[in-house]
Amino acid sequence: MNAAYRFWERIDWRPNYYCCLDDALIDTHKDAIRSLILENRIEQFILTGRFLEHFPDMISDSRVHYLDEFVPHWHRVRGEALGLRFVSDPAFKTGAPEMLTTGAYSVRFGAFLGFQVIRLLGVDLTYQSLDQVSEMGGTRLVLEATPKENPNYFFSDYQQAGDQFNVANPEQHGRELHLHSFVALRDDFVLNGLPVRILNANQRSKLFSEGIFPFLPLDADKSVRREGEGCATVVLEVPACENLEEIFWLWDQPAFFPVVGKRTERAVDLQLTVPGEQIYGLQKRLRKLTRRYPKLRDCFRNIVVRKQDDLPRAQNQQSNQSTDLRRIDESLLPIHCDWLNCLTEMDLTPVQPVELSGQPDSLASLTDMRAKAPAGLFFRSPNLAEKLARFRRIGGPVDLARIVEERSASSIGTRRKIDGPALRLLSLLRFWQT
Repeated sequence: MNAAYRFWERIDWRPNYYCCLDDALIDTHKDAIRSLILENRIEQFILTGRFLEHFPDMISDSRVHYLDEFVPHWHRVRGEALGLRFVSDPAFKTGAPEMLTTGAYSVRFGAFLGFQVIRLLGVDLTYQSLDQVSEMGGTRLVLEATPKENPNYFFSDYQQAGDQFNVANPEQHGRELHLHSFVALRDDFVLNGLPVRILNANQRSKLFSEGIFPFLPLDADKSVRREGEGCATVVLEVPACENLEEIFWLWDQPAFFPVVGKRTERAVDLQLTVPGEQIYGLQKRLRKLTRRYPKLRDCFRNIVVRKQDDLPRAQNQQSNQSTDLRRIDESLLPIHCDWLNCLTEMDLTPVQPVELSGQPDSLASLTDMRAKAPAGLFFRSPNLAEKLARFRRIGGPVDLARIVEERSASSIGTRRKIDGPALRLLSLLRFWQT
């Protein structure tokens, strides 16, 4: 992306694809980008329409795509006048069009090109301001001198004197535009059902600390797709049938959706176990919930209710294939989405999920816990169902940060007394804050 070509030139290397989706960077690097196109070593590009304003003749090069082709706002504002046709593609369909960054939209471009597993390298999302910059108006900045060390990139002179660029995390986006653009990416892919898995390989990234995507280090390539036969069964222990509603509501949230991308190669059953006297009540409740959460239902081959002592047989007599069991309970909170894929890809003996014991009181403490077990999929949160019931009453999307820090729990008693328009206003404010 962007100015990384300065390093590629030194090592005589090129990527397959190149992205630059910032007008200020296009203005700065336009000649170098044109040279990258003309040397014909990179297969495809995605740029902004600003590049065509500098080089109108490049519109005839089919290897170059433009943001203004895919984003309705930019096609209307600039792309149509430049002669670009609009391309409607689910990879660029979003409920948060203002959350637009080169990093997040390079992933969308990868999905547009047809890739179904995308691994993120770098993407720290911990941008630090530089002392050598001057304001040019709006959010545009210019670098007055090349820094001796640049904490934001993998080589010090990634940015050089005279480079123009935009404020990374402007105030109007809560100073977290880059993080929120990846949250929007995750939510859009889940809600739109794109068959694309996104995995983070950087333990120092906010994508790890805030559980945006599953963590998978580079040396775990075989875990991305497990070509195993047989059926995996996830056993969920539910002590009270009313708790199931809170769990299904949680799992239906994009931040905790069980399967992102194509369904796992292995068939997965969900078995709900309850005390014997509650089995009929749970079966009735399950029928309602599967109608209420159809996308969640599609994550599993079968969802069945059994008594707690009635575990699945270890051998499937009809297919003569082994059945792997993964036991979880209602106090385990997934750390990120796509946890079901991750859970069923793990070879675990004895049959237990990788979990983090304890209850973190902040994202920082959760990160410390995860550093000791980075592949952890759950942490144990006592009274989780009660907490989820409170969050569900308040409304708005729920994510890991909101649950761990319980930012709304301190005033929950006050909010219970509020109803009507005031409650709807509080829900709206909570939605925007989240």
